[in-house]
Amino acid sequence: MALGARATRTRIDVLATLIAAERALTHHEIEARLEPGRDVDRVTLYRVLDWLTAQGLAHKLSGDDRVWRFSLTGQGNAASGHAHAHFQCSDCGKVICL
Repeated sequence: MALGARATRTRIDVLATLIAAERALTHHEIEARLEPGRDVDRVTLYRVLDWLTAQGLAHKLSGDDRVWRFSLTGQGNAASGHAHAHFQCSDCGKVICL
């Protein structure tokens, strides 16, 4: 990785999951989308998500339900972090980047 950090399998898998996602995902949704049979404990997943957020590769959003959701930081937004708006559907609760 260009950030000088170890490219662990879990970091790569979680980042790939966020890249493929069409919307912001909860911790549980990310866990469910990881490769079947891949046993990643929840603490490790939280640490990877926190690390991706700290590195500017992902951002963390809090919904009205007080559940954190994570999405990939768009190209060119890593330095500015949260430089765009988000929309949360009042019917289904999905959060998408605008």
